[in-house]
Amino acid sequence: ALKDELAGRKPFGEWTARTTRIDEIVKADTAEPTLYQGEQLRRRQLAIGTTMEELETILQPMIEDGAAMCEFYAWFEAALISAQNGGESITELTIDERLSAARAKRSGFVGLSFSTIAGFNANGAMPHYRATAESHAAIAGDGLLLIDSGGQYLGGTTDITRVWPIGSVSPAMQRDYTLVLKGTMQLSRAKFPRGTLGPMLDALARAPLWQQGIEFGHGTGHGVGYFLAVHEGPHSISKTIPDANMAMEPGMITSIEPGVYRAGQWGVRIENLVLTVPAHTPEGDTFAEFLEFETLTMCPIDTRCIARALLRDDEVAWLNDYHATVRQRLAPRVSGAALPSILIAQNKAFTAARERRASFEIGQASRHPTDGFDMRNFGDPRYIGWGG
Repeated sequence: ALKDELAGRKPFGEWTARTTRIDEIVKADTAEPTLYQGEQLRRRQLAIGTTMEELETILQPMIEDGAAMCEFYAWFEAALISAQNGGESITELTIDERLSAARAKRSGFVGLSFSTIAGFNANGAMPHYRATAESHAAIAGDGLLLIDSGGQYLGGTTDITRVWPIGSVSPAMQRDYTLVLKGTMQLSRAKFPRGTLGPMLDALARAPLWQQGIEFGHGTGHGVGYFLAVHEGPHSISKTIPDANMAMEPGMITSIEPGVYRAGQWGVRIENLVLTVPAHTPEGDTFAEFLEFETLTMCPIDTRCIARALLRDDEVAWLNDYHATVRQRLAPRVSGAALPSILIAQNKAFTAARERRASFEIGQASRHPTDGFDMRNFGDPRYIGWGG
């Protein structure tokens, strides 16, 4: 019955169409996204030493997993509204059950890659929290819900962390969320010489947090197996690594997952899996052979928690391009209405956003929905956000 319920939902047009444009929406006639395209993988596959068929095989579980997240989120949004109106309450255990069921219906799914971590508010501040029948939280009121989960598919292994706003979120929550997102993006966009060791890459993700005096106690990234262990060496991105001579090599799959954990309050972690690939630079290989990361995880990053004043325009562009690719790849795998009319409406809503942005102080609550994600407007598809 649960599978039938999930199959009958049509989340894509209602959810992903509203996720992703932050300042300037991609116009209906815009060309294909410039980042994360399959063509990039085709250009790089010879240098990585794998075939295009192998790379497409790696991408398929990421797409299936993203589709499962969409299906889950459609249920979750409806269930939150129902609970607020006297319906059945949602708990951290419910999250685990429903998300696992959504994954179970996806093509090639074999099982979970690890036990789902669903932590609301203070529980999300514990990086390895696990809800039990004896100790778990209800999802109600205001705050942040952190969900770290993944699946084992015949084509590979997934591991993803996303954070959802529940009710209203404070400026302090928005600030933490945005700083973590900046760390994820900064490392995701990095180019680095082949042979660069993990601690140097780890610092890139921590830098936006360090600037504000914030630190987290786990590594930024771990290796991920191919339908094997979700934590798999020898590579890692952390302050300390098992082998000081080990460095990232083309073809390695790794997580990028900085975080902020405020004990007794909330936790934020945003995690994508990435593939190490050869990088193209203006200097070519004159000085060194350079590498970069190709983002594999295909799932929207909730924009409702973002403090827009903390993002640079290049960061906005990266996120917009990533989300355009997510929509492009997930659309054939999930049901729902077409997106063009919604995108056109969104484009009109953001025409003056950039001019207004400069008047906002860092960490300040928004006075306009398109700049600081005013929670009152997330039910309107013209404004940014996953839905609601």
